[in-house]
Amino acid sequence: MMRLLFLLLALALALSQLVTAESSCSGAEVKGKVMSTFDAATSQYTTVVADLELKCKGGVPDGFALYAEHNGKLYSAAQSKEDSSKFQVSVSEETAKMPSSSLSLRIFDEEGYQQMRKGATANPLSTLTHSVRYPYSGFGINSELIVITLGAIGVYLAHGIRSRM
Repeated sequence: MMRLLFLLLALALALSQLVTAESSCSGAEVKGKVMSTFDAATSQYTTVVADLELKCKGGVPDGFALYAEHNGKLYSAAQSKEDSSKFQVSVSEETAKMPSSSLSLRIFDEEGYQQMRKGATANPLSTLTHSVRYPYSGFGINSELIVITLGAIGVYLAHGIRSRM
């Protein structure tokens, strides 16, 4: 009975090592391109999108996860179905809370993500910086207000036309 238990334990340990080795990325290198919206006056939120490319020795394993950290918040990156080495992460935040000069996205793997969730410091795989510029100051009315106003006018006109019929 003890031999069987020992054999099962050894088999479980061997399988867990195999799964861990298969889902890890040795020599990870992340490169990326970061884009953001720049019409601060007409939109209440600023969105930042990062297209990431991961390179591993031996290729990127299926189901590998990347995470991004910005201003203490963690975001999950979506993996491309066509190319498992490509990821995309998006961050949306109120324009008033976004930095006005540059922002940084720190990219982590699963281990770094777990350390960040526990509150420990972790070394990122890569840090991407992006210059945030708001060149358009506009006329100071949010796009949401314009849409609501035009919608209300449309409903008013439609109701008026229908009541005359």
